[in-house]
Amino acid sequence: MKLNGQSLYMLTGEQITQIAEDAAKKASDAVRKELKDYRDYGSGIWSVKDVADMFQVDPRTVNNWIRAGILKTMKLGNIVRIDGREIIRVREMYART
Repeated sequence: MKLNGQSLYMLTGEQITQIAEDAAKKASDAVRKELKDYRDYGSGIWSVKDVADMFQVDPRTVNNWIRAGILKTMKLGNIVRIDGREIIRVREMYART
């Protein structure tokens, strides 16, 4: 297996650490940008399917988050809705981890 044209077996520990730190920074930057993009959702009330689309997960996953208490919901009759501020709170919570 090669990385940047160099065999992974030939990398030093420092090089591997640097590659991992760079990858973590890129991922963190991407999450922060995504968080900024999702700030617009804070003023709405969203369905489970909407939230699943935002997080790019299956709606069953969102329902699992609701059952686990990760996402707080409101019920309008038999309809479950998620406040946009909850979406931002959860995104920020997971962006820090």
